[in-house]
Amino acid sequence: MRKYTAGLSFLMSLILLLSDGNLEAQDLDTLSVHSKLELSPLLGEISGMCFQDDDIYAINDGGNGAYIFKIDIHTGELKEEFRFFNIRNHDWEELSLYNGYLYIADLGNNYGIRKDLAIHRISLDSLNERKPPVLTTRLKYLMQKEFRGGM
Repeated sequence: MRKYTAGLSFLMSLILLLSDGNLEAQDLDTLSVHSKLELSPLLGEISGMCFQDDDIYAINDGGNGAYIFKIDIHTGELKEEFRFFNIRNHDWEELSLYNGYLYIADLGNNYGIRKDLAIHRISLDSLNERKPPVLTTRLKYLMQKEFRGGM
């Protein structure tokens, strides 16, 4: 137990050092849902959602196209759909919004075969572009040593 505590103290010290001691809590909003919303059948496999102002942004799970959907938070009406031609939905699992950017976690790996895991960052301001600038960060599961199948 002592090693764990020392390691945790070291980690916290490192975080404070790297952040110059200026850690601030993020501003968080809470979405309260008081009624049901009927959603478009295009959103049959939602795997990630986030919201800003009066809009919900949503993505579907893998096996679907590379789309982000914009939904009215009050009516559930599909306001816009944004299709991307420069990234692929291998197995999108989560969607987050921070500081004007959407982050798509393409991390699904049910069969243990993927070596192309990624997080994509897209600016909200560029969603209407056919091929918006996308920052892709590649990653891997450190504990995964074997890969079944191809990819």
